[in-house]
Amino acid sequence: MENNHSMSRVERSRREKVTRYSVRKVSFGAASVAVAAFFMFLGNGAVYAAEPNVTATDSALAATPANNQLDENSGSSEATAPKAQADTTTPTPADASSTSVESATVSKAQADTTTSKPADATPAPAVSSTTSTTEETSEKATPALDKKQLEDYVAEIDAKLASDSYATKTDESVATLKEHLGLAKLALTTAKSQDELTKAYRRLFMTVNSGLRSKPKAQVESPKLDTTEGKATVGKKASNTEKATGTNSIANSGKHDPRNGQALDRNNSFRTDGTTTDNDPTANQVYTGLDGSDDETVEELSKKLKSLATSIENNDKISKEMESLGEATGVEKGKVKNIDNFAGWKAVIDQEGEGKFAIARKTEKGIFPLETINTVVDINNNRYSTYLREQALDRTSDYMLYLSEVRTKASENETTFDGKHYRRSGLGSIDAPGIKGYNGIEKTFKAYSPTSGSKVQISFITGYSGDINGTKAKYHVQVFTPQSATPIYDVTFDPQRDVTNNPNMTVQRASDGSSVVAEKITTQGAEFTKEKLEEKMSQTQFRPNGSPGKFTSKEIDLPAGVTEYTVRISSADNQHLGMGYQSIYRHYALPISGLDFHVTQDTGEVAKELLKKIYLKLKETEEKDKTFKTEESQKNYEAELQKVGQLLNDPTKSTTEYKNVLTDVLIKKQELANSSQEASIKSNATDEIDKAVATKIQAIEGNAKLSEADKTKAKDAVTAAANAAKVAIAVAQNPAEVTEKETAGKQAISNVAEIGKEQAKSEIDKAVATKLQAIEGNAKL
Repeated sequence: MENNHSMSRVERSRREKVTRYSVRKVSFGAASVAVAAFFMFLGNGAVYAAEPNVTATDSALAATPANNQLDENSGSSEATAPKAQADTTTPTPADASSTSVESATVSKAQADTTTSKPADATPAPAVSSTTSTTEETSEKATPALDKKQLEDYVAEIDAKLASDSYATKTDESVATLKEHLGLAKLALTTAKSQDELTKAYRRLFMTVNSGLRSKPKAQVESPKLDTTEGKATVGKKASNTEKATGTNSIANSGKHDPRNGQALDRNNSFRTDGTTTDNDPTANQVYTGLDGSDDETVEELSKKLKSLATSIENNDKISKEMESLGEATGVEKGKVKNIDNFAGWKAVIDQEGEGKFAIARKTEKGIFPLETINTVVDINNNRYSTYLREQALDRTSDYMLYLSEVRTKASENETTFDGKHYRRSGLGSIDAPGIKGYNGIEKTFKAYSPTSGSKVQISFITGYSGDINGTKAKYHVQVFTPQSATPIYDVTFDPQRDVTNNPNMTVQRASDGSSVVAEKITTQGAEFTKEKLEEKMSQTQFRPNGSPGKFTSKEIDLPAGVTEYTVRISSADNQHLGMGYQSIYRHYALPISGLDFHVTQDTGEVAKELLKKIYLKLKETEEKDKTFKTEESQKNYEAELQKVGQLLNDPTKSTTEYKNVLTDVLIKKQELANSSQEASIKSNATDEIDKAVATKIQAIEGNAKLSEADKTKAKDAVTAAANAAKVAIAVAQNPAEVTEKETAGKQAISNVAEIGKEQAKSEIDKAVATKLQAIEGNAKL
């Protein structure tokens, strides 16, 4: 009964494989159909026997401890070296004469347990029971799931929601994010397969990076990004990214590049095209708020600073549209294709006119193609080992960019950077020569504020495709400006190593996959085919699961006067790219994921310049603003102004700090205005004038020598003097001037004469009588 059950399973498996084979080949016409039919009719025995044999080998492989694995590249089937469990690096290819590989006593029989050999056509029952047992055990045993990536991401989003980091996003999109976050948490507790966790992570990641929508700003519609570089692409094939039959070169790039013949910058060995950003609005953002700002008021400048974003993103085009941009390249599923432009990131063109990079697309079953994972070969027995855990990269997107290609048997006629001819054995223990023309990628962006300067920070997801004796492909990141003959930023790093105490960068290391996945798949001879390996790699126990890392640069100064800058990413070492050179398929290294790829300019310099203009205007009116104010409010305002001045003298801070200090000083300015004593001071002075008037009028009224007419005239003069004093007090500019006008007014009131006409006549009469009497008494007359 058991055998019958096993027979039926094997029979179904055999028929499914034959059917898949026929479907894949149907596009080749009737001849392929005939072949498939012939295969079904005559090939039963071979397929029937071979399939169980491969399965049994893989199961045994998955259970083999790492320290018992053999060095398939030692160059000798007898001289092999064990692979230490703590060291997950892949041994280098070498020939039998290589002296770099030490001999180790390893049973050849043990080595054969990890090698699939072509099986003879044997009766089905003889092998089916083994297959059945293996398959049923695989179905019942649920491998441990790697939840770390999803758990970390869920925790990160939870923290951002708690801190209100998405306050600027619409309620609807945040609600969707919370829904997908809940689904991700559910997947952590209910997922039965790694694929379920991967899908949950991808859904949550895409929601965060593409699903969140910003709240509208004063009905201003932001420009839509052009994902087609300004050209119609529907129904058109990208002529500049198609390689000719039998080659891996692009038809009209490199030697046929239209820029050939143009003079190269003598300070730059690579050619840079200054028009790379024309159709990408986010790459061309320039702040114009400082233009004409010298004539603006404190209120107008303050509004600009308060509305200034803390940073602006230059690389949104690739980070938000990776899928659509990847699809536009025309790369087929499970394939790798050379291109020279992706979202404005262009291949760096060398002095020979060459430049290219590659894009890979996942297979139908969601794994990156065989060309993007390390395979090494023991050329003595034609045994291939494909190392599954050594592919460490971000698998969120269906697409991945690769900046380097290692020369293999498949590309043996192509030139490498070292200029040497291809050899399939005998290279150095860590050699993995890169093919020329893969010079990296670059893109030119506008400086956000040429007037004040700015800072730019670069970050992207890193990883690796393989390892050769501890060596992996390394990254080189540079930033250029037209004003500098040398890069203003220039670093290299190894993606497998953390970098935490370097002032120029921070690197979170990428790491090999966990033990839930077999370390490698070993095949021999004709069993090593792209189709068979990718089919096996799509299975849970063989699915690559290495984790990506991340690079973040320091904040790089773009001085005032810089109008644009170019970011370049390339290989730091084209001789040691960390992948085998003996495979019959191509090998691509140095992965770059467009997702979470940021080129961000800080707006601190702009904020500082705006605050400086505000500060100078406040200082111009400081004394006037403090006039008639309370002593306490004056001191508080002076102290806040001093803080602003000190902050402006310090090295540039964040935009947020400048906004905060602006808020503080404007609050103190308002408190100062609210503490005005002008009305009370002037009112008191006016009261003193009124008192002086009352006193003077009382004196006039009590003067018996004055007639009523004289009294009226005198009182009118007092009133006129009082009114003049009050007007002078009202327009006084400070308390001292109020006191001065008050004193002068009271003196003017006091000086009003109290002599009337009647009294004047009487006085004159007396004077006349006195004079006449004197004349009469003069004896001499």
